[in-house]
Amino acid sequence: MALKIGNEKTIAVMFGGRSSEHEISLRSAVFILKNIPLKYKIIPVGINKNGSYCSLSGTFLSTDFSGITPDDLAIIIKGSVPSAFIG
Repeated sequence: MALKIGNEKTIAVMFGGRSSEHEISLRSAVFILKNIPLKYKIIPVGINKNGSYCSLSGTFLSTDFSGITPDDLAIIIKGSVPSAFIG
């Protein structure tokens, strides 16, 4: 999903979900988040196993995700901020 805000192009990357493929979705999202071209801003959106959505505040670049893991995405899904995004 891409949204154009002014001259910026923003992409929401959704991961997780209610299915048995939840953990696979997290691993796939790590690869996707790290490889989105720099011309796009990213909004990471996690979906927990109950179907509720959580996201980090603001937009990011793929370089902001260079050190993330599926465990970090699981933290986002729980409504918290992974240490990779603090400080």
